[in-house]
Amino acid sequence: MCLFGNAQPISDVDMSDSESTLEVFSRRFARWLFSAGCDVSLIDDFVRMRRYRERASEFELLAENEPLSEVRLRYRIIAHHYRELADRDERNDKAKMVERLEMFKLARKEAAE
Repeated sequence: MCLFGNAQPISDVDMSDSESTLEVFSRRFARWLFSAGCDVSLIDDFVRMRRYRERASEFELLAENEPLSEVRLRYRIIAHHYRELADRDERNDKAKMVERLEMFKLARKEAAE
Protein backbone atom coordinates (compact mmCIF):
# COMPACT_ATOMS: atom_id res chain seq x y z
CA MET A 1 0.00 0.00 0.00
CA CYS A 2 1.31 3.44 -0.91
CA LEU A 3 0.96 6.01 1.85
CA PHE A 4 2.29 9.34 0.65
CA GLY A 5 2.06 10.76 4.16
CA ASN A 6 4.94 8.49 5.21
CA ALA A 7 7.24 9.64 2.40
CA GLN A 8 10.51 11.30 3.19
CA PRO A 9 11.35 14.58 1.39
CA ILE A 10 13.16 14.22 -1.90
CA SER A 11 16.77 15.13 -1.19
CA ASP A 12 19.17 16.83 -3.55
CA VAL A 13 21.54 14.48 -5.36
CA ASP A 14 24.62 15.54 -7.29
CA MET A 15 24.18 14.99 -10.98
CA SER A 16 27.07 13.36 -12.79
CA ASP A 17 27.94 14.26 -16.37
CA SER A 18 26.65 10.93 -17.66
CA GLU A 19 23.17 11.30 -16.16
CA SER A 20 20.36 13.26 -17.71
CA THR A 21 18.03 15.41 -15.66
CA LEU A 22 15.25 12.87 -16.26
CA GLU A 23 17.40 10.02 -14.93
CA VAL A 24 18.22 11.98 -11.78
CA PHE A 25 14.56 12.88 -11.32
CA SER A 26 13.52 9.25 -11.89
CA ARG A 27 16.00 8.04 -9.28
CA ARG A 28 14.89 10.68 -6.75
CA PHE A 29 11.22 9.97 -7.41
CA ALA A 30 11.78 6.21 -7.07
CA ARG A 31 13.48 6.73 -3.70
CA TRP A 32 10.61 8.94 -2.59
CA LEU A 33 8.02 6.35 -3.66
CA PHE A 34 10.00 3.62 -1.91
CA SER A 35 10.05 5.64 1.31
CA ALA A 36 6.26 5.94 0.97
CA GLY A 37 5.89 2.18 0.56
CA CYS A 38 5.04 2.25 -3.16
CA ASP A 39 6.07 -0.21 -5.85
CA VAL A 40 9.23 1.23 -7.39
CA SER A 41 9.22 -1.30 -10.22
CA LEU A 42 6.55 0.79 -11.98
CA ILE A 43 9.03 3.63 -12.37
CA ASP A 44 11.79 1.22 -13.38
CA ASP A 45 9.53 -0.28 -16.06
CA PHE A 46 8.66 3.15 -17.43
CA VAL A 47 12.32 4.22 -17.56
CA ARG A 48 13.36 0.96 -19.23
CA MET A 49 10.66 1.32 -21.92
CA ARG A 50 11.72 4.92 -22.56
CA ARG A 51 15.37 3.87 -22.92
CA TYR A 52 14.47 1.09 -25.36
CA ARG A 53 12.56 3.56 -27.51
CA GLU A 54 15.44 6.05 -27.37
CA ARG A 55 17.89 3.36 -28.46
CA ALA A 56 15.60 2.38 -31.34
CA SER A 57 15.51 6.01 -32.47
CA GLU A 58 19.29 6.28 -32.25
CA PHE A 59 19.78 3.22 -34.44
CA GLU A 60 17.19 4.47 -36.94
CA LEU A 61 19.13 7.73 -37.18
CA LEU A 62 22.37 5.82 -37.67
CA ALA A 63 20.70 3.80 -40.43
CA GLU A 64 19.53 6.94 -42.22
CA ASN A 65 23.06 8.34 -42.28
CA GLU A 66 24.85 5.11 -43.18
CA PRO A 67 26.08 4.83 -46.79
CA LEU A 68 26.65 1.04 -46.72
CA SER A 69 23.43 -0.88 -47.28
CA GLU A 70 24.52 -3.92 -45.22
CA VAL A 71 25.33 -1.79 -42.18
CA ARG A 72 22.14 0.23 -42.69
CA LEU A 73 20.14 -3.01 -42.62
CA ARG A 74 21.86 -4.15 -39.42
CA TYR A 75 21.10 -0.81 -37.74
CA ARG A 76 17.45 -1.13 -38.71
CA ILE A 77 17.29 -4.69 -37.38
CA ILE A 78 18.78 -3.53 -34.06
CA ALA A 79 16.27 -0.65 -33.93
CA HIS A 80 13.46 -3.13 -34.60
CA HIS A 81 14.61 -5.34 -31.71
CA TYR A 82 14.67 -2.36 -29.33
CA ARG A 83 11.13 -1.42 -30.39
CA GLU A 84 10.02 -5.00 -29.81
CA LEU A 85 11.52 -4.91 -26.31
CA ALA A 86 9.71 -1.67 -25.53
CA ASP A 87 6.42 -3.04 -26.90
CA ARG A 88 6.81 -6.26 -24.90
CA ASP A 89 7.44 -4.30 -21.70
CA GLU A 90 4.44 -2.10 -22.43
CA ARG A 91 2.19 -5.14 -22.89
CA ASN A 92 3.53 -6.68 -19.67
CA ASP A 93 2.94 -3.41 -17.83
CA LYS A 94 -0.65 -3.27 -19.04
CA ALA A 95 -1.19 -6.88 -17.96
CA LYS A 96 0.23 -6.08 -14.49
CA MET A 97 -2.11 -3.12 -14.19
CA VAL A 98 -5.12 -5.28 -15.07
CA GLU A 99 -4.06 -7.78 -12.39
CA ARG A 100 -3.63 -5.02 -9.81
CA LEU A 101 -7.01 -3.53 -10.64
CA GLU A 102 -8.62 -6.94 -10.24
CA MET A 103 -6.90 -7.38 -6.87
CA PHE A 104 -8.14 -3.95 -5.73
CA LYS A 105 -11.69 -4.74 -6.88
CA LEU A 106 -11.59 -8.07 -5.04
CA ALA A 107 -10.21 -6.43 -1.88
CA ARG A 108 -12.90 -3.73 -2.03
CA LYS A 109 -15.59 -6.37 -2.50
CA GLU A 110 -14.28 -8.40 0.45
CA ALA A 111 -14.09 -5.28 2.63
CA ALA A 112 -17.70 -4.41 1.79
CA GLU A 113 -18.95 -7.84 2.85
